[in-house]
Amino acid sequence: MAAFPVRVLRITEDGHDVLTPRVLAAMLGSLGRRPRPFGAIREAQRLEDHQVVQLDSATVRRLDELLAALDTRRRHAQAEIGMLDELGRIIAVGLSDGTLALAGDMP
Repeated sequence: MAAFPVRVLRITEDGHDVLTPRVLAAMLGSLGRRPRPFGAIREAQRLEDHQVVQLDSATVRRLDELLAALDTRRRHAQAEIGMLDELGRIIAVGLSDGTLALAGDMP
């Protein structure tokens, strides 16, 4: 989902040593993250007003690798949660229509 007006930032191939899209998104997402009361409205910030810390290329590479690994783990965890939800639905339907009976000790 995107709201108007939308700004797109693109990092050129030459710029990947300075920032990667994943690192830029993480750095922008970390700006101005202070606790707010529930329902509080925050004033929009112009893109030009954001200041992103400049990291050395080795740190950018390592952070990008870490973020990629976290994304992979998050996708696997979300897939497992989806499978657990589906298993719960199958069990509930089976018990409801009599095609499943539970046996043994339950955790």
